[in-house]
Amino acid sequence: MKGTVYSFAQQVDREIEALTRDDYLRRKCRGKRLREELYPISRFALYLKQPGLEIEVEAFEDDGPVDGHIRESGFREQEFDIEVTSDYSYDESLRDELLVAEGASWGAGEIYRDRISRKVIASTASSTTTNTSTMYLKR
Repeated sequence: MKGTVYSFAQQVDREIEALTRDDYLRRKCRGKRLREELYPISRFALYLKQPGLEIEVEAFEDDGPVDGHIRESGFREQEFDIEVTSDYSYDESLRDELLVAEGASWGAGEIYRDRISRKVIASTASSTTTNTSTMYLKR
């Protein structure tokens, strides 16, 4: 996939919109590459865009040593390869699975897969509350 910064980002967005909810959240099929590589590359390229600077983006979808290449031209001339690394934990994948199955998932708290039923079980995170009356200052 290759294009100017805006066309590249638009193409990535359209491909994400075309995914089913299940494919996107569970990172199936094309959803994995879109979420973990192409979307971050497109947003980084948009971040680099400035008036007077043209950005060309190319994504390599071949599992090679780099994920993409960015070329800047205009008042600054440079080009470089880009490698995207995603940190996606097992808990996050369980939260996405629960979101698909139940329609909702807690963003924090304990989450695990029950060994017998194989269902994802989640609980809310415990939060400590502060007595706000002690936060007022006396004059």
